[in-house]
Amino acid sequence: MHSKKPQWQKSTKKSSWRSLVSTIVVASILVACSGELDLPTQENPQSKQATVLRPSPIITSAPASGAACGVERWAVKTLMDSDASKVNFVPKRTTIESLSALPAPSSLPAAKRVPPIELETYTLLAQVNLLKLEEDSDIHLVISSIENPKVTMIAEFPHVTACTLGDLAGQRTSLLNARQDLVSLCGEPSSRRFLPCSVSVEITGVGFFDRKHGQTGVAPNAIELHPVLAIRRAPGALPAR
Repeated sequence: MHSKKPQWQKSTKKSSWRSLVSTIVVASILVACSGELDLPTQENPQSKQATVLRPSPIITSAPASGAACGVERWAVKTLMDSDASKVNFVPKRTTIESLSALPAPSSLPAAKRVPPIELETYTLLAQVNLLKLEEDSDIHLVISSIENPKVTMIAEFPHVTACTLGDLAGQRTSLLNARQDLVSLCGEPSSRRFLPCSVSVEITGVGFFDRKHGQTGVAPNAIELHPVLAIRRAPGALPAR
């Protein structure tokens, strides 16, 4: 004859089953949600380190150094304007005298080009005189006529990686290389003062009219090569002094 189990044993058994069922349910929920929950995991010290994903670099309009970029006609100066695709990048050979003799435009549109000069690219021989790193991060280069040193004009080299966006009408690499080639010819410019650099060069850039505001080396009509697309030591020229 079997004796009945005490009531407390029955209660304990029911309680154990309830605990087991609750544990299984909680575990199932955690497994189902593990893809959404950021649960801590313990890694084997000998296991391969996890790959760190880094965001792709983004070109911004502000230099990493904190220096300012330009404002006035900046899109036109850097081939970021809507007319940049209309520029003829097959250079015309000319002289500083010829460019300086062109009539200055009566007005300068903020974001449009002045045809036909600002839609053309020019190559000329020149003597480099001075250079300086400007507040807008451009390198300001003063060049003069080889035949007549008193005839000067300005050529500008923008800080492409810091102060421009987009492919610059397909000329981004040319702008980058031009600035690097200038530094190779003349050394790093100073932001405090103009430094001398004496070398004969062949220089190519897009025609651009600035307004006169006391710039060093400005042409009578304020025409510039801006931006410069290429610069190299002129054939037969001596190294920079």
